[in-house]
Amino acid sequence: VAAVGREMGLSRTETSHRLRLLRLAPAVRAQVAAAALAAGKARALVGLQERGQIELARRIARENLTTRQVEALARARKQGQRDAGGVPVPPAPAAKDPDLARLEAELSERFGTRVTVGHDRDGSGRLSFEFADLEILEGVLERLGVRP
Repeated sequence: VAAVGREMGLSRTETSHRLRLLRLAPAVRAQVAAAALAAGKARALVGLQERGQIELARRIARENLTTRQVEALARARKQGQRDAGGVPVPPAPAAKDPDLARLEAELSERFGTRVTVGHDRDGSGRLSFEFADLEILEGVLERLGVRP
């Protein structure tokens, strides 16, 4: 993949994305080739059954959906979730653990800015501090004992 990409003047990632498009239904590939469907939106359709790809591609054009909307609909379709009208429903976001929400609130109050804690199933995670300007960042760093 990397060698082919270099020959074409593309990054390895871009080459992989383009190759993934070859797994689309012929009708959907034709829409991408004709620039009637953006490659980023089409990429979200990979993995759906051919009929699902075609139906969703039509809906993308009809409703002028964003890439994020297409990704959510494709994910829902792959999971088989549909509303009463048969339209795929995006999955609801998972509810935040109450203890985690409480910790975020305590940290946000202590640091004077919004703090979020995210974690994965394996226990790894991230701690994020939001700041609107450098003055707020300096205040957070000072409370952490870091001198900028």
